[in-house]
Amino acid sequence: FGTLLSKPFNDPNFTLTAVSRDSANQPTGLAITYTSSDTAIADIVNGNEVDLKNKGSTIITASQPGSDNYLPATPVPQALDVLNAGQAITFAALPTKTFGDGTMTLTAESRATLDNAATGLTVAFASSNTTVATISGNILTIVGGGTSIITATQAGNDNFAAATPVPQTLTVNKAAGNIVLGGLAQAYTGTARTATATTTPSGLTVDFTYDGGVTAPINVGTYAVVGTINSQNYSGSANGNLVISKAEQTRASEEPIAVF
Repeated sequence: FGTLLSKPFNDPNFTLTAVSRDSANQPTGLAITYTSSDTAIADIVNGNEVDLKNKGSTIITASQPGSDNYLPATPVPQALDVLNAGQAITFAALPTKTFGDGTMTLTAESRATLDNAATGLTVAFASSNTTVATISGNILTIVGGGTSIITATQAGNDNFAAATPVPQTLTVNKAAGNIVLGGLAQAYTGTARTATATTTPSGLTVDFTYDGGVTAPINVGTYAVVGTINSQNYSGSANGNLVISKAEQTRASEEPIAVF
């Protein structure tokens, strides 16, 4: 009865081979009986096949009860170690999203590396950037524009070793915002003149440039204005011209002339 090898629990059934021999080392031709000390770990089926059940250790014993011509043979035990099986996660690339898209369902599956059969184990997900996406169970909620690494993991159990985590990049594009420029006609005051803007949605920060620079103009003239939304979640820009006109002068008052 040869030494039994360690095997993953999801290996296929394998056949036991033992031979009864007499004192002259000649085969007796008598059938061998096999038993397992822990049938929850491995069971004997079809007389001489081992059906692996779960991770653990059991003793497989070969015995021969004898016959009219032979006494019972001394039972031969062999230890069998049933090991964790390997598993791998299948987790496809994520589609590009846009802020405002809401939620999406994440799908991933754990499969045994030996035969690619589904393990039935639940895959967990985590987001590296919770300002972009949060996860509850397998539901991902988009909360901002940007990128986040979504990682699928499976920690394993009594029968399966932990799977190698699988990361996928989630890209969330900014939603379109709208800008209406204001304050484009102003009079010279000797101080910097700046444009204004209203946005949809309201309250977004807008950065301005004037003739390509960030310094607001002071002097009379026409200046090309670009207003650009500065937001994690929205993008958009608007162009216009800021016209600074000459200031009106106040006419000096005339003093009356005294007549003598």
